[in-house]
Amino acid sequence: MFEIGCCGRTEDYRLISEMGYDYAELSARQIMLLSGSEFKDFVTFHRLTGFPCRCFNDFCGPDLPFVGPDRDPDKIIGYCFEAVLRGTVLGIRSIGIGAPFARILPDGYPKEKADEEMFDFLTILNRFAKPAGIMILVEAVHKHLCNYLCHTKDVLDLTKRFDDENVRMVLDFYHAAVMKEDRQEWFEAMPYVRHLHYSTDLDDHRRGYVRSDDVPELKTYLADAASCGYSGGISVEAVQDHALLLQEGKSCAQYMRTAVDQL
Repeated sequence: MFEIGCCGRTEDYRLISEMGYDYAELSARQIMLLSGSEFKDFVTFHRLTGFPCRCFNDFCGPDLPFVGPDRDPDKIIGYCFEAVLRGTVLGIRSIGIGAPFARILPDGYPKEKADEEMFDFLTILNRFAKPAGIMILVEAVHKHLCNYLCHTKDVLDLTKRFDDENVRMVLDFYHAAVMKEDRQEWFEAMPYVRHLHYSTDLDDHRRGYVRSDDVPELKTYLADAASCGYSGGISVEAVQDHALLLQEGKSCAQYMRTAVDQL
């Protein structure tokens, strides 16, 4: 019913593949920082392992704002084109648009203007992604990281208004929990959700891997999703720390598998 994945970077790709996950979800931002030869080497390695890369997350950083006064449409076009090109080579199915530091607005910036800019950004990305068979999945990100599209309802409203079946949603239970959302909001969004994220909420809202105590909560969330007809991927998106992945990544996969198997 559910595939389980782990968000990570190229240097941890083999490690993720050996830990019991079904797929990796790679950082688009890190992929885009690879030189041409570095990317070519990773593609060779990726094909040799046969381990799937289903999605990109972490689309871009603060150097590529897609809303706000510093956005650069020409730069956005070039980045989107290359990200889709590299994603196509890796066989990804979707690109997640969280990118909190690319959507921090100055105080008083009109939301209506930010919405127009977000529509423009999604239109640009969709121009490249849709013909490649890659979905665009917009994600709500909690208020401690950014100040635009922080609630599931905000993203749901935007997705409905964009009105393209190739632009849908990631539902990240961690962000929703930090925002203390009512679970009813998730049920309303589920018809538009095409991917799930989960992590634990550590000190200062750092994202952690799933531990044994988290299994009942995760199982409840997955049961909610399944009751709405969802069947697809759920990725753990913990803080990118190689040592933490080494320490907790394998047990996280086992706990996630336990939650899925108990449904």
